Amino acid sequence: GGPVACRVGLAVLQAIQTDKILEHVDTVGRSLMQSLRELSRKHDIIGDVRGHGLFIGVELVRDRGTREPANTEADWVCEALRCRGVLIN
Repeated sequence: GGPVACRVGLAVLQAIQTDKILEHVDTVGRSLMQSLRELSRKHDIIGDVRGHGLFIGVELVRDRGTREPANTEADWVCEALRCRGVLIN
């Protein structure tokens, strides 16, 4: 990186610190994880919820015992969320 790229990088790091972005990510991530875990208690298709901050994984399974992936259902969920403006993979 040249001098301009370095200045941009420093400005981004300063904004992350000044605006307390990491604290916000932690708060929102904890809330999302809690909500997803509550959903997993109600819906057997949710086999596992794990992650940190906003990097979260939700495992969809056909059977919790065998952990058979629910690929078709996962595709449907991804498409339904995409139609609502939420992009996931």
